Order: sequence, then structure tokens, then C-alpha cells
Amino acid sequence: MTRADFDPSRPETWPFVLTFAECCQILRISTRTGYTLRQRHRFLVPELTPPVAGAPRYHRDDVFQALKSRSGQASALERRKALHGVR
Repeated sequence: MTRADFDPSRPETWPFVLTFAECCQILRISTRTGYTLRQRHRFLVPELTPPVAGAPRYHRDDVFQALKSRSGQASALERRKALHGVR
């Protein structure tokens, strides 16, 4: 399977180790939002250690776990408020 076969909506196409951009696609957030969340230590998926070629990588099982924990816990408005620090 090549990276060209990657489809965020089909978990069977996900490689075991995902790039940051792939992880954001699966979570259905922009990479800009992902970087903001990482900077604020609020990105739901833990990074693999050490980074590959200086770039963070993520295990697909951790992405599944993040999706499970995120589903139904907060409304879109609550997530936006948490992201932007609005009270």
C-alpha cells in the first residue's frame, strides 16, 4: 500500500504510523488548527518518540482512541471556546 492509497474515511487504508497532516485529516481539523492545539498542549493524539526525521509521527491506534474520547463529549461551540480560550 502506498501513501496515495490513504483515505481518512477508511481506517483500513491508514498506515500504522501517520504523519501530522494525515492525523489532522482523520480528525477532520485543519493542520493550522492542529499546530495551534499542539502548541497549547491540547492535541488529543500523543506523539511517537523519537520523531522521524524531526517531524512528529502518530500511531493509528492512538488516533482511534482520540476519536473515541472526542465523540459526543463536547459541542462544536465548546470545542471552539476551548481552542480560542473564550469563556
